[in-house]
Amino acid sequence: MKQGMDAGRMTCLVTGATGLVGQRLVRRLVQDGSRVRALVRGNPELVSALGAEVVRGDITQASPLDAAVAGTDCVFHSAAKVGDWGPESLFQQVNVEGTRRLLSAAKQNGNPRFIYVSSFAVYGSDLLRDRPCFEDNPLNGSVLSAYARSKRSAEALCRESSTASFAPTIVRPGNIYGPGSALWVHEVVRVLRAGGLPLIEGGRAFATLAYVDNVVDLMVLAARKPEAAGRIYNANDGNGVTWRQYLHDVAEVIQAPKPGFPLPGAVASVAGALMEGVARIFKKVDRPMLTREAVRVLRCHAPVPIDRARRELGYEPAVSYTQGLAEVRNYLNAFDKGGTHPS
Repeated sequence: MKQGMDAGRMTCLVTGATGLVGQRLVRRLVQDGSRVRALVRGNPELVSALGAEVVRGDITQASPLDAAVAGTDCVFHSAAKVGDWGPESLFQQVNVEGTRRLLSAAKQNGNPRFIYVSSFAVYGSDLLRDRPCFEDNPLNGSVLSAYARSKRSAEALCRESSTASFAPTIVRPGNIYGPGSALWVHEVVRVLRAGGLPLIEGGRAFATLAYVDNVVDLMVLAARKPEAAGRIYNANDGNGVTWRQYLHDVAEVIQAPKPGFPLPGAVASVAGALMEGVARIFKKVDRPMLTREAVRVLRCHAPVPIDRARRELGYEPAVSYTQGLAEVRNYLNAFDKGGTHPS
């Protein structure tokens, strides 16, 4: 294995390159002088404009993967089916089988570095409720969503594929926000503007926010540092911001009513389960108004420490909460005026 790589000397493959993290990562790598190849299914102009070579295809098909990894020395795997609702089979096909195919292609190509973007959802509802979530905690607690189950399975594949010369690094982001975030910006804005948003358990739970550029910083550090091989790192801003603070701050940005009605967590969980049940009975494709996984996220009273990344990689979130919120404000102002904002 190479004993570390300068960013300017890396030849990288980025999957999920048209997504929130993927676009920011491609831009960062190109700016650092890396040669970047992007595996994309659609909208290739989003990454070609950033200076990346485009390979058409997706991780559910084996044929384009060999060509995509050929000649690269680092794979950043951020492509995934994301969400708290949808067929289990689709999450398995994309997040598990897709990862299996990509790991195999990368290993056969001799890639020394493989950075897998997982999620802190793998810790499960038991740990996330009230116990610190360290990277070495056993992942044996209950998980509520197909997404979390698929991420656990994909992580297991990364560990199983590990050898002395090929040891994937697993990065577990928190709730990724920033300009262009579909869930933690656009969806939050939509719900706030609709009014009547309750605060589950008074909004006292940790939001476990991860500004997108901070996550990208950690991923690049992990690719450069040889000691990151085979390791797992939590990736969030480590700032202790609660849901009450974040939702109130976003409401202030868009001049919407601040949520204030407290909803007991147990009541919210039951409501989520009932809504899921109704959706399944009527075979609805659209996401229910509330899911158990969404409630789990909003009841996360457990810290998710980033001490290991700080200690081993010298990582420190560069974008503060105040700065991140300002970027979101600028983005939303431009978006509401019909303009565009780099995502």
